[in-house]
Amino acid sequence: MFSQRSQEKEILDMGSEYYSQEEYEECMKKLFSVNRLFGFFYSTRTLLRKYAKNSAVVDVGCGSGLFLLNLSRYFPQMKMSGIDISEQAIQLANTLQKKTPSKNVTFKRQELASLQSEHGNIDIVLATLVCHHLDHDDLAKFLSDAQSIAAKAVIINDLHRHPLAYYFYKIISPIFKNKLITNDGLISICRGFTRKELQNILKHASITHYQIKWCFPFRWRIIIWKP
Repeated sequence: MFSQRSQEKEILDMGSEYYSQEEYEECMKKLFSVNRLFGFFYSTRTLLRKYAKNSAVVDVGCGSGLFLLNLSRYFPQMKMSGIDISEQAIQLANTLQKKTPSKNVTFKRQELASLQSEHGNIDIVLATLVCHHLDHDDLAKFLSDAQSIAAKAVIINDLHRHPLAYYFYKIISPIFKNKLITNDGLISICRGFTRKELQNILKHASITHYQIKWCFPFRWRIIIWKP
């Protein structure tokens, strides 16, 4: 079960006919709580402090936008853009932004490939819990494209595939009372990575300037720099 990455699709990747709008919105909001609980948000916030206060940041796969909206409170001078391939996600992000206005944040449905022409100069690309949705070849291309677009760095946070992570999450996830959080979270862990797999994917992408760091509890932080 854990010897290689699962190819099982998450419910969210299967389309909106598999869940209600209410379930989706609740999942997206609670996912930010998961990001806080497992350290993804704090780790990204700490890293961004190392860069210029007026840096341009793009969050790929921004989902509900809560991750970026909360980051913007700490970095009000940064130009922050959230993109996602899901129109449903971007609509929710724009709705939530109206409730907590952030002048330095924008959201747009968009693919990574058009980032450079659409956004101009980009200093930092963020990808939080995005990479495990991609297979090896697509992920290698994504990382290569992200590195070419980012002037400073690509900051990735994703999951370590490990039985302890799986069974720990299986115990605690019911507290969120959302089938998408529980079901997709367990599949996400099975679609996560070992260090060796990440190294092979980065090699496939011809990326040599990077750091892979294991962080508690069972997550990876990858930073990619310009060669």
